[in-house]
Amino acid sequence: YQGRISFESPMLFSLAFIPTFTSGGVTGVMLAMASTDYQYHNTYFLVAHFHYTLVCGVVFACLAALIFWYPKMMGYKLNERLNIPFFWLFVIGFNVCFMPQFILGLDGMPRRLYTYMPSDGWFMLNVISTIGALLMSIGFLFLVANIVYSHLKSPRIASGDSWGIGRSLEWSTASSIPPVYNFAITPDWDDLDTFVDMKKQGRHYLDNHNYKDIHMPNNTPVGFF
Repeated sequence: YQGRISFESPMLFSLAFIPTFTSGGVTGVMLAMASTDYQYHNTYFLVAHFHYTLVCGVVFACLAALIFWYPKMMGYKLNERLNIPFFWLFVIGFNVCFMPQFILGLDGMPRRLYTYMPSDGWFMLNVISTIGALLMSIGFLFLVANIVYSHLKSPRIASGDSWGIGRSLEWSTASSIPPVYNFAITPDWDDLDTFVDMKKQGRHYLDNHNYKDIHMPNNTPVGFF
């Protein structure tokens, strides 16, 4: 499509997923081999593999989605100057935390172990792993601070296409936060890039001239029972 990638924080988290999740996938292949799993089973190698698949495959995606769709939920964007240090602290801290655990597992350190002898030689790698966990925690403090700061300081967005590059249906609402009914009329959506075509034609948002008000059911707790 001759497009240009824009390296905002959601894209950075998406790109970070590729090499880190690949590392988790490759080590998963190693664990699937009975001859090698005999050595790795129940060691820190398994802990590292699990986190390289779970955190990269789920948490990175959730963080990218949170930042990307935050203006659609709240009506304003998170501050990008705080998103970037959050990204680097979290991703670097993640690798510093869990990469040494591969080595610990190869060296025979069992998981679920809360103490060990100094002669085992695992102390320094565990210290490095702890430093990585602290970096991740500091990164999350940036996220919390960003949420508070953005709530107080970020300008409210009037248009529905908060990033200016929206292509899918949710960005076609006339306001950043969609009304309770989402769409007043059923959207006329012909293909994947209908909203892009609408923007090129100068009709950015859906025309609700055929809208007729209807009565919606009242809120009720009956569903819980």
